[in-house]
Amino acid sequence: KKYAGFRVSSGWEVPVIPNTTDPETFFREYVLARKPVIIDGHIADAAWKGHRWDLAYMKEKAKNAFVQVEQRSSAQLGFGLAADKVDMKFGEFVDQLDTGSFYLTTQEIPSTVQGYEDLFAAPLNRLQSDFPLQPELLGNLVPYQMNLWIGKAKHGSSSGLHHDYHDNLYILLSGRKQFRLFSPADAANLYVRGRVNTVHSNGLISYSDLPTRSDGANPVEVAAYETSAAELELEQAEKDYETIDASDASEEEKKKALERVQDAEERLNNAMEASLDACEAENESDDDTQAPSISQEEYPNFSRLSVEDLTGNSKTRKKFPRFNKAKEVVCQVKE
Repeated sequence: KKYAGFRVSSGWEVPVIPNTTDPETFFREYVLARKPVIIDGHIADAAWKGHRWDLAYMKEKAKNAFVQVEQRSSAQLGFGLAADKVDMKFGEFVDQLDTGSFYLTTQEIPSTVQGYEDLFAAPLNRLQSDFPLQPELLGNLVPYQMNLWIGKAKHGSSSGLHHDYHDNLYILLSGRKQFRLFSPADAANLYVRGRVNTVHSNGLISYSDLPTRSDGANPVEVAAYETSAAELELEQAEKDYETIDASDASEEEKKKALERVQDAEERLNNAMEASLDACEAENESDDDTQAPSISQEEYPNFSRLSVEDLTGNSKTRKKFPRFNKAKEVVCQVKE
């Protein structure tokens, strides 16, 4: 109910803009408005060398890099959800690509409470001289993560209906890709596996089991971080006050040192209250019995609708009645 961005309307088509569009216009009319857009051509940066990226070139650059690859046992199965993953060298993956059984997906990147330690993993780290770290089109926006997806299927394949947690700048290097897009306003009609507790004004979907603020941060983790920082500040303030109080410092200096301790105590009290509030809110979500709880491994951001269900046949309408209310737009991008 909080979502305030663009909503798909009947007959609307995804607009196409030149790759020379200035960053301010791109941000104002599409990013800020939460409106999808097709960019004609690859990014216009001088550092972009994506036109070189055929399989032979990438194999030569990254053949010995170890990657995680999704493996499906049948051509009828999709990628992207609960698929088995295997480790292999990138060169081996390229050699087996024609079988249609393997798919290069998002790679694991080591992370801390502050986020990912790197912007990308293999094989992109072997190709990083071929692309800009911050495309000109994005202006002041900073990429959070970069990924490379590669697959090959005679009859096509799908990653299934899902949403990501960040905006995407998707660059097609080869083949074609069809996007079936829905507004975040239709989250309740798309039968995601998680229990939606809110859709923020910017379109970010928060789940009861995995709550997030509008900036993507987890409230419990933020509160814990602030509490830890406040504890360190109070400890240091008390040490400094003891040192100043035992010295020949003026009364004014001692007064300021004491005020710092009092401010640090207040900050810690506020942080602890915020931490309790965040934990209580999470526990209340856990007590909600309207829907079964799920784990992170079950992909809350994926829909229960199958690829076949998205055709909107009579069985779908009966099994997923709210899906009839969802408005979609379909677009196809070709190399």
